[in-house]
Amino acid sequence: MSLAQTQTVLRGERVPLDDGATKILHSIFNPVMLGADGCDVEIAPADFCLEYGTPGGRHYYMADVAPAIVSWFLDNAPAGYLPGGTLPNWGGMRGHWSYGPRSVWIDATDDCVMIMVRAASERRALDDRPLPAPPRLKPPIELLAGTHPCPHCGVVPENYRKLRSGGLVCLACGASS
Repeated sequence: MSLAQTQTVLRGERVPLDDGATKILHSIFNPVMLGADGCDVEIAPADFCLEYGTPGGRHYYMADVAPAIVSWFLDNAPAGYLPGGTLPNWGGMRGHWSYGPRSVWIDATDDCVMIMVRAASERRALDDRPLPAPPRLKPPIELLAGTHPCPHCGVVPENYRKLRSGGLVCLACGASS
């Protein structure tokens, strides 16, 4: 449901921040997790996921916050550049997290909305040329149809998960080969 609402926001309707969305916005800009790599936000039909470059850096939240967060980015970084600032208050907490300038990319398909946030320089504000989108912090999981039996369990799984090294993980037993 929130993917459809988020796509409505991308067409021009805006949703104001509430405490829940503002709290997640603080997580997106959390200096400990954001680090030098940045943050990827993935909004799918049933998921709202923040991904950081740190180990274990995938965090899932309630997807109903997505339309307000996308609205905030569209309003505050309409040309893909977000000048430094301080995040708004939420739940009685002062907006004490300041952030430096950020480059922001929003990529929408029928199945997913991706927001990629990376550090930027102040000079970027003067440059009208859009920057090419950065690579995702962690490439999406690639599944391959199971066409042969697993050498460990002998089952032909529905899918194998492809590893970056080229190996396969059997989704029936979890063994890699």
